[in-house]
Amino acid sequence: RLAAEYPHWVASPTDPTIGDDRAAILYSILTEPMNLAWEVWRGNKLVGVITLTKITPRVDATLQFAFFDHNLVSKTRLLRRFLAYCFTDLRFQRVSVQVPDFFGTLLSYYRRKLHFEYEGESAAKQHPTVAQMRQRSPGDEVQVWIAKCGSRRERAHWHKGEWHDVLCLRLTADGFATHFGDTHGISDSGHRQLHS
Repeated sequence: RLAAEYPHWVASPTDPTIGDDRAAILYSILTEPMNLAWEVWRGNKLVGVITLTKITPRVDATLQFAFFDHNLVSKTRLLRRFLAYCFTDLRFQRVSVQVPDFFGTLLSYYRRKLHFEYEGESAAKQHPTVAQMRQRSPGDEVQVWIAKCGSRRERAHWHKGEWHDVLCLRLTADGFATHFGDTHGISDSGHRQLHS
């Protein structure tokens, strides 16, 4: 049903698709037995879907979501609860996301509202060369710039007739606990429906 009603949602940010291919990709992601998918409802209206793909049990999964009402900010609490579920009930050590480099608002949302970091950002902060650079330029977050440059998959997303890089971010279980404290996960009712 989702694939028929929302073919414009390309669930995988790394697949170059046009037209009917999008519905086929969405259908395959939602029906792949190794993936997990949740519908998001407001009352009796379907407003989105959240998926976990590339799952390594108790280690990592790739998070993707789409909200068809185009109101992402109103889903922040829901997404934080979902992440709590990932870290408590599913016992992941980390949750990964991939975002096309031109999608600045989504990158900012992940970083500011959900506290994802670029891959390697913590390690870059501890590197002696970065420490020297910060001494010369206090206040600059050099490690963010370095990690942003290094955490990319080059030419991995097709959009409007050209290839773009995809930036890789992650949130660790420890990072989640630091920013959000001990949060109880949401229960998986078996229907895999969430309510915003």
